[in-house]
Amino acid sequence: VRYSDAESFDQSALRVALLAEQRVGAWRLDVGPTAASTMLDGNVFEKLVGFDLRVRRGIGERLAFETRVVFDDVDAPDVELAYLEGSRRQVRFAVEHAAAARLRVGLDLERQDRADPAVSPSRERFTVSYQKRFGSRWTGDARLLRRDSSYGDAEVPRDERLLEVSIGARRDFDTNWTLGAEYRWSDNDSTVPLYSYDAQRLSFSIGRTF
Repeated sequence: VRYSDAESFDQSALRVALLAEQRVGAWRLDVGPTAASTMLDGNVFEKLVGFDLRVRRGIGERLAFETRVVFDDVDAPDVELAYLEGSRRQVRFAVEHAAAARLRVGLDLERQDRADPAVSPSRERFTVSYQKRFGSRWTGDARLLRRDSSYGDAEVPRDERLLEVSIGARRDFDTNWTLGAEYRWSDNDSTVPLYSYDAQRLSFSIGRTF
């Protein structure tokens, strides 16, 4: 992420996961360790080490259920960022229906336990995603997200509600290249006005499958 007028907020992140897949009847289990590093303005901001566990099961021909558990232990190399140290836990439940289009409904429960309660939210995230192919080349996507966050232990407690709507499209080419574009609108409402904001984001991407 790059900011043309505020370079000190530029961010870079890398996350690596090694997942082993195991199938037991209709169940599929993916589990393994993860590691991540985030940089802010060229300096290491935080390091995460944890694990990722995913369980998925098909229900009939078109319906699937998925549960995911993620745990990260957070370390801040810089003493000035020690307030970020702690842990992050997340549990996800999702149901997906795939036919002429793909519809996915998900619920995420997240708990962050950092050294500073001001950056330790408890969150509930609800998402609805829709994806449909148009012919053999084009794919359209739409997503609605609502996220409720509570900072109940902060020095100044606050609650936040984020609403986000996004639409996107991708086009595949014979050479395994894919072009994509996405528009995202966000509105964050907080009981502490300083943290209220709205934003619009337009992104373009190009990728290749090997």
